[in-house]
Amino acid sequence: MAIETVGRRAIFSCAVCTYVLVKRTSYLMHQFLRHDTYVCSNPLCSAAYTGHSELTAIASPSGIPDALGCDLPETERARRARDQAVEDARNQGAQMAMALPPAGSEPDDATL
Repeated sequence: MAIETVGRRAIFSCAVCTYVLVKRTSYLMHQFLRHDTYVCSNPLCSAAYTGHSELTAIASPSGIPDALGCDLPETERARRARDQAVEDARNQGAQMAMALPPAGSEPDDATL
């Protein structure tokens, strides 16, 4: 079975006659697993194939502030990006604290 690409979309082709396969049915087996059935678009061939589509990890977390958690693990790249964002926020807070005068101090003429 060959895979063609159109733009960024992968298209399966029939292993027998090389015509494009068309997804006919699919159903959820559970929250992160889908069962798919593909049929050859060549009416003389009509070979059918089955397979699975599975979500295995979170590549980018939700932007919703109070989003529900998810049972899927983060990808290594997503974990590094999250850790970097936390570190950047921590460094930003430290830089802001160094730039501000201590609480209750009066500015002197040199800083005006």
